[in-house]
Amino acid sequence: MKSGFFYAEVTRLLQEALTAHISERSAAFGEFLAIEADGIPRNALAEVQVTLASAEQDIKVAAMARIGGEREALERDCDTLTPSPPESTPPACASSRNTPPE
Repeated sequence: MKSGFFYAEVTRLLQEALTAHISERSAAFGEFLAIEADGIPRNALAEVQVTLASAEQDIKVAAMARIGGEREALERDCDTLTPSPPESTPPACASSRNTPPE
């Protein structure tokens, strides 16, 4: 009978130890998940900010290319249309030639 009691006691102790271990690990994992969940909005916001900054740069580059292309076209047109004497240069052409390139 004593051996049955011994095994019952060992089984109970092992169950208690396993239950305590699982509870402790579960709590630690729950804390980890809560920390990760708190970080998700910050990470998503950071990714959005990076994407917006990249889009802003792309828009600036495209706008500068467009402005540069329009300036070059205006200068070509002015060169084609401008008569020999500089005094008769149209105002739009004169201002485009006096503007420093960017």
